[in-house]
Amino acid sequence: MEILEFIFDAIKYIVIGFFALLGVLIVLAILFGKRIEKKWAYEAEFMNEKGKEIGEFEISLFRYEKEQGEFQLSVDFDLKHPSLVPGNSVDVYLDNVLVLEGMVEKEGRISLGKKDLKNNLDNPQAGQKCVVKCSGIEVAAGELYPD
Repeated sequence: MEILEFIFDAIKYIVIGFFALLGVLIVLAILFGKRIEKKWAYEAEFMNEKGKEIGEFEISLFRYEKEQGEFQLSVDFDLKHPSLVPGNSVDVYLDNVLVLEGMVEKEGRISLGKKDLKNNLDNPQAGQKCVVKCSGIEVAAGELYPD
């Protein structure tokens, strides 16, 4: 019986220790973590004909609260589509304004970011149409909505 009690106590203290450590980490993150203030954040999802998500476009303007510096633009675009062939150019438009432009490097996939930004976005709005073109042919489209 003593061995079973010892095993039970050991398991109990391991579980309690794990949750105590988790609690301490959460408190430290709240106290010392950087809080992000977002001026705006939008995203658009791209679906295939079966309704499965094949890509996403996210854009936000943010800054860290404690630093009170300038707002920074964050742009992320990912798409997986069979028409993406290495060497082809991909353009991302918001209401017919070129936003991102890049070249396909990996068969069937592309990821673009802030370095590929072509026009600065001062204030996008929900409902704007986001269109992706590969070598001038539209391969995906979606509408912006608040993130």
